[in-house]
Amino acid sequence: MPCGKPSCHCMADPPVLHGPYYQWTIKVRGRTKTLRLSAEQARVCEEWISNHRKMKEVVRKMEALSLRETDQILKKVP
Repeated sequence: MPCGKPSCHCMADPPVLHGPYYQWTIKVRGRTKTLRLSAEQARVCEEWISNHRKMKEVVRKMEALSLRETDQILKKVP
């Protein structure tokens, strides 16, 4: 991440950027919110993010199964 100071090493060619920086971006009531995290906070959040992705995949599979079953049930109704 460059800081923009002309004499800083991050403005060199090639740049030597600052960081690492850890961020967590979420939507809250339709607005994007970005939080800066410490390395330890980022480590903890990685597990939560991984669990959230797994949960979303399970829900997607359940929705697909539900739609297939609904189609089958509705075909049997006169």
